[in-house]
Amino acid sequence: MAALALEVKDITIAYSGMAVVRELSLEVDPGQAIVILGANGAGKSTLLRAIVGLLPTSGGTVSLFGDDVTKASTAKRARKGLAFMSEQGIFPSLSVKENLQLGAMTNRNRSFDAGLETVLALFPELGGRLNEPAGSLSGGQRKMVGIAKCVIAQPSLLIMDEPSAGLSPKFVSEVVETLITLHSDGMTLLVAEQNVEFLKFAQTAVVLEGGYVRFNGPVAELSNNKTLHDAFFGIESIQEI
Repeated sequence: MAALALEVKDITIAYSGMAVVRELSLEVDPGQAIVILGANGAGKSTLLRAIVGLLPTSGGTVSLFGDDVTKASTAKRARKGLAFMSEQGIFPSLSVKENLQLGAMTNRNRSFDAGLETVLALFPELGGRLNEPAGSLSGGQRKMVGIAKCVIAQPSLLIMDEPSAGLSPKFVSEVVETLITLHSDGMTLLVAEQNVEFLKFAQTAVVLEGGYVRFNGPVAELSNNKTLHDAFFGIESIQEI
Protein backbone atom coordinates (compact mmCIF):
# COMPACT_ATOMS: atom_id res chain seq x y z
CA MET A 1 0.00 0.00 0.00
CA ALA A 2 1.42 3.40 -1.03
CA ALA A 3 2.37 5.79 1.74
CA LEU A 4 0.26 8.88 2.26
CA ALA A 5 1.55 11.93 0.42
CA LEU A 6 0.97 13.91 3.60
CA GLU A 7 -0.04 12.93 7.12
CA VAL A 8 -0.59 15.60 9.74
CA LYS A 9 -1.32 14.07 13.12
CA ASP A 10 -2.58 15.98 16.14
CA ILE A 11 -0.49 19.07 15.49
CA THR A 12 -0.80 22.20 17.58
CA ILE A 13 0.69 25.52 16.47
CA ALA A 14 0.96 28.39 18.93
CA TYR A 15 1.93 32.07 18.87
CA SER A 16 3.08 33.66 22.14
CA GLY A 17 1.71 30.72 24.08
CA MET A 18 -1.73 30.88 22.43
CA ALA A 19 -2.79 27.93 20.26
CA VAL A 20 -3.85 28.99 16.76
CA VAL A 21 -4.25 25.45 15.40
CA ARG A 22 -5.33 22.81 17.91
CA GLU A 23 -4.61 19.06 17.69
CA LEU A 24 -5.42 19.02 13.99
CA SER A 25 -5.10 15.89 11.83
CA LEU A 26 -5.20 15.66 8.05
CA GLU A 27 -4.35 13.02 5.43
CA VAL A 28 -3.67 13.49 1.73
CA ASP A 29 -3.47 10.47 -0.55
CA PRO A 30 -1.19 10.46 -3.61
CA GLY A 31 -3.13 11.94 -6.52
CA GLN A 32 -5.77 13.53 -4.28
CA ALA A 33 -6.90 17.16 -4.43
CA ILE A 34 -8.03 18.78 -1.18
CA VAL A 35 -9.23 22.35 -0.65
CA ILE A 36 -9.07 23.83 2.85
CA LEU A 37 -11.76 26.46 3.34
CA GLY A 38 -12.22 28.99 6.09
CA ALA A 39 -12.55 32.68 6.85
CA ASN A 40 -9.62 34.97 7.67
CA GLY A 41 -8.12 33.88 10.97
CA ALA A 42 -9.38 30.32 10.71
CA GLY A 43 -5.83 28.95 10.75
CA LYS A 44 -5.40 28.02 7.07
CA SER A 45 -2.14 29.83 6.39
CA THR A 46 -0.72 28.89 9.78
CA LEU A 47 -1.41 25.23 9.08
CA LEU A 48 0.23 25.31 5.65
CA ARG A 49 3.29 27.17 6.91
CA ALA A 50 3.76 24.52 9.59
CA ILE A 51 3.38 21.71 7.06
CA VAL A 52 6.13 23.14 4.87
CA GLY A 53 8.43 23.86 7.83
CA LEU A 54 8.16 27.64 8.04
CA LEU A 55 6.54 27.51 11.49
CA PRO A 56 7.36 25.18 14.39
CA THR A 57 4.72 22.94 15.92
CA SER A 58 4.25 22.60 19.66
CA GLY A 59 2.75 19.14 19.39
CA GLY A 60 1.98 16.37 16.90
CA THR A 61 3.80 15.17 13.78
CA VAL A 62 4.06 15.89 10.05
CA SER A 63 4.99 13.10 7.62
CA LEU A 64 5.70 13.26 3.88
CA PHE A 65 5.49 10.08 1.84
CA GLY A 66 5.90 7.94 4.95
CA ASP A 67 8.81 9.85 6.51
CA ASP A 68 8.49 11.96 9.66
CA VAL A 69 9.59 15.51 8.75
CA THR A 70 8.30 17.27 11.86
CA LYS A 71 11.77 18.60 12.71
CA ALA A 72 13.06 18.79 9.12
CA SER A 73 13.92 22.05 7.38
CA THR A 74 11.82 23.46 4.58
CA ALA A 75 14.64 22.67 2.15
CA LYS A 76 14.64 19.00 3.15
CA ARG A 77 10.86 18.83 2.73
CA ALA A 78 11.23 20.37 -0.73
CA ARG A 79 13.80 17.72 -1.67
CA LYS A 80 11.23 15.08 -0.75
CA GLY A 81 8.92 16.46 -3.43
CA LEU A 82 6.95 19.22 -1.72
CA ALA A 83 6.42 22.60 -3.40
CA PHE A 84 4.77 25.57 -1.69
CA MET A 85 3.26 28.68 -3.23
CA SER A 86 2.57 31.44 -0.71
CA GLU A 87 0.24 34.37 -1.40
CA GLN A 88 3.25 36.35 -2.65
CA GLY A 89 4.53 33.39 -4.69
CA ILE A 90 7.41 35.15 -6.46
CA PHE A 91 10.55 37.25 -5.98
CA PRO A 92 9.44 40.53 -7.62
CA SER A 93 12.93 41.95 -8.20
CA LEU A 94 14.13 38.84 -10.05
CA SER A 95 13.32 38.14 -13.67
CA VAL A 96 10.70 35.57 -14.60
CA LYS A 97 13.49 33.21 -15.72
CA GLU A 98 15.41 33.67 -12.46
CA ASN A 99 12.27 32.85 -10.47
CA LEU A 100 11.85 29.67 -12.50
CA GLN A 101 15.50 28.75 -12.05
CA LEU A 102 15.09 29.00 -8.28
CA GLY A 103 12.05 26.75 -8.42
CA ALA A 104 13.87 24.19 -10.57
CA MET A 105 16.72 23.84 -8.06
CA THR A 106 14.71 21.49 -5.83
CA ASN A 107 14.77 18.78 -8.52
CA ARG A 108 18.33 18.22 -9.66
CA ASN A 109 17.30 15.14 -11.64
CA ARG A 110 15.51 17.26 -14.23
CA SER A 111 17.13 19.74 -16.59
CA PHE A 112 15.98 23.34 -16.45
CA ASP A 113 15.28 23.36 -20.19
CA ALA A 114 12.94 20.37 -19.89
CA GLY A 115 11.10 22.01 -17.01
CA LEU A 116 10.90 25.32 -18.85
CA GLU A 117 9.32 23.61 -21.85
CA THR A 118 6.66 22.13 -19.58
CA VAL A 119 5.70 25.38 -17.86
CA LEU A 120 5.68 27.40 -21.08
CA ALA A 121 3.26 24.87 -22.55
CA LEU A 122 1.09 25.57 -19.50
CA PHE A 123 1.61 29.36 -19.60
CA PRO A 124 2.67 30.28 -23.16
CA GLU A 125 2.38 34.04 -22.58
CA LEU A 126 5.34 33.90 -20.19
CA GLY A 127 7.58 32.91 -23.09
CA GLY A 128 8.08 36.50 -24.18
CA ARG A 129 8.48 37.83 -20.63
CA LEU A 130 11.30 35.63 -19.31
CA ASN A 131 13.82 38.44 -18.96
CA GLU A 132 11.43 40.94 -17.40
CA PRO A 133 11.25 41.54 -13.62
CA ALA A 134 8.48 39.34 -12.27
CA GLY A 135 7.18 42.27 -10.22
CA SER A 136 6.49 44.27 -13.39
CA LEU A 137 3.89 41.79 -14.63
CA SER A 138 0.13 41.99 -14.09
CA GLY A 139 -1.40 40.28 -11.07
CA GLY A 140 -2.58 37.36 -13.16
CA GLN A 141 0.81 36.95 -14.84
CA ARG A 142 2.59 37.08 -11.47
CA LYS A 143 0.34 34.26 -10.30
CA MET A 144 1.31 32.29 -13.41
CA VAL A 145 4.98 32.76 -12.52
CA GLY A 146 4.31 31.61 -8.95
CA ILE A 147 2.60 28.43 -10.12
CA ALA A 148 5.24 27.82 -12.80
CA LYS A 149 8.01 28.25 -10.21
CA CYS A 150 6.47 25.36 -8.26
CA VAL A 151 5.51 23.15 -11.20
CA ILE A 152 8.88 23.36 -12.96
CA ALA A 153 10.40 21.02 -10.36
CA GLN A 154 7.72 18.35 -10.93
CA PRO A 155 6.68 18.22 -7.25
CA SER A 156 4.93 15.18 -5.83
CA LEU A 157 2.80 17.46 -3.63
CA LEU A 158 1.86 21.06 -4.44
CA ILE A 159 0.62 23.19 -1.53
CA MET A 160 -0.87 26.60 -2.26
CA ASP A 161 -1.98 29.38 0.06
CA GLU A 162 -4.83 31.58 -1.25
CA PRO A 163 -3.98 31.42 -4.98
CA SER A 164 -6.98 33.66 -5.70
CA ALA A 165 -5.59 36.53 -3.59
CA GLY A 166 -5.59 39.80 -5.51
CA LEU A 167 -6.98 38.33 -8.72
CA SER A 168 -9.96 39.38 -10.82
CA PRO A 169 -12.72 36.78 -11.35
CA LYS A 170 -11.36 36.17 -14.86
CA PHE A 171 -7.90 35.27 -13.58
CA VAL A 172 -9.36 33.23 -10.71
CA SER A 173 -11.12 31.07 -13.30
CA GLU A 174 -7.86 30.71 -15.25
CA VAL A 175 -6.00 29.58 -12.12
CA VAL A 176 -8.76 27.06 -11.36
CA GLU A 177 -8.54 25.70 -14.91
CA THR A 178 -4.76 25.39 -14.55
CA LEU A 179 -5.17 23.40 -11.34
CA ILE A 180 -7.76 21.19 -13.01
CA THR A 181 -5.16 20.45 -15.72
CA LEU A 182 -2.39 19.76 -13.21
CA HIS A 183 -4.60 17.48 -11.16
CA SER A 184 -5.81 15.59 -14.22
CA ASP A 185 -2.13 15.00 -15.03
CA GLY A 186 -1.72 13.32 -11.65
CA MET A 187 -0.45 16.10 -9.37
CA THR A 188 -1.41 15.93 -5.70
CA LEU A 189 -2.84 19.25 -4.49
CA LEU A 190 -3.53 20.83 -1.11
CA VAL A 191 -4.96 24.34 -1.49
CA ALA A 192 -6.13 26.78 1.18
CA GLU A 193 -8.80 29.16 -0.09
CA GLN A 194 -11.81 31.31 0.70
CA ASN A 195 -13.14 31.18 -2.86
CA VAL A 196 -15.43 28.16 -3.32
CA GLU A 197 -14.72 28.09 -7.08
CA PHE A 198 -11.62 26.09 -6.17
CA LEU A 199 -13.85 23.20 -5.11
CA LYS A 200 -14.23 22.43 -8.84
CA PHE A 201 -11.04 20.37 -8.94
CA ALA A 202 -11.21 18.87 -5.42
CA GLN A 203 -12.56 15.56 -4.22
CA THR A 204 -12.34 16.55 -0.57
CA ALA A 205 -13.11 19.74 1.33
CA VAL A 206 -11.78 20.61 4.78
CA VAL A 207 -13.38 23.50 6.67
CA LEU A 208 -11.40 25.21 9.43
CA GLU A 209 -12.84 27.48 12.10
CA GLY A 210 -10.80 28.83 14.98
CA GLY A 211 -8.00 26.35 14.39
CA TYR A 212 -10.30 23.32 14.47
CA VAL A 213 -11.54 21.08 11.66
CA ARG A 214 -15.31 21.55 11.43
CA PHE A 215 -15.76 19.43 8.31
CA ASN A 216 -13.60 16.93 6.42
CA GLY A 217 -15.28 14.99 3.67
CA PRO A 218 -16.43 14.81 0.05
CA VAL A 219 -17.16 18.12 -1.66
CA ALA A 220 -20.69 16.97 -2.46
CA GLU A 221 -21.44 16.49 1.24
CA LEU A 222 -20.25 20.00 2.01
CA SER A 223 -22.46 21.42 -0.73
CA ASN A 224 -25.45 19.62 0.73
CA ASN A 225 -24.73 20.48 4.37
CA LYS A 226 -26.96 23.48 5.05
CA THR A 227 -25.49 24.24 8.49
CA LEU A 228 -21.94 24.44 7.18
CA HIS A 229 -23.09 26.20 4.04
CA ASP A 230 -24.83 28.94 6.02
CA ALA A 231 -22.00 29.25 8.52
CA PHE A 232 -19.15 29.63 6.05
CA PHE A 233 -20.65 30.83 2.78
CA GLY A 234 -23.66 32.92 3.75
CA ILE A 235 -26.73 32.82 1.56
CA GLU A 236 -24.94 32.36 -1.78
CA SER A 237 -25.43 28.78 -2.96
CA ILE A 238 -22.51 26.53 -3.80
CA GLN A 239 -24.72 23.84 -5.33
CA GLU A 240 -23.37 24.61 -8.82
CA ILE A 241 -19.70 24.17 -7.85
